Amino acid sequence: MPVLNQLLVAEKGKGSFLNGKKTKVSNKKALVNSSIVNGSIAYFEDIGKLENLVTLFRRARGGKVGIGGIYGYSLVTQGIIDICVDPKSEIYDIAAPSIIVEEAGGKFSDLHGKSSLSSGSFVATNGLLHDQVLKILNS
Repeated sequence: MPVLNQLLVAEKGKGSFLNGKKTKVSNKKALVNSSIVNGSIAYFEDIGKLENLVTLFRRARGGKVGIGGIYGYSLVTQGIIDICVDPKSEIYDIAAPSIIVEEAGGKFSDLHGKSSLSSGSFVATNGLLHDQVLKILNS
């Protein structure tokens, strides 16, 4: 993220680093205490999951809207935000961030919980909230 003078780096099995400093996801277990960022609201509407996103925001209570993408992943990786969801992504947008999030201790999947990078969607969490998030997004 050159505009922020930040470089996120991760290597499988060796951790995740921001400007040389090790990163770690949050340890929040309760959805009510968590914060969330998301991709385009219009894309959630396009796939029929806008109401699910609203439910997730109501339960999370610490939400921020519309700062998904690499910055959203970065915030999850640093433990600043607990959940980042995006209903529309390309493999080139999420291949590197998936490793970065996991190496920081988080979990990364598509909206259905599969570890596919080509399904076109993603959910990145601290890992502790992942199942709760998927349940709400798919109810």
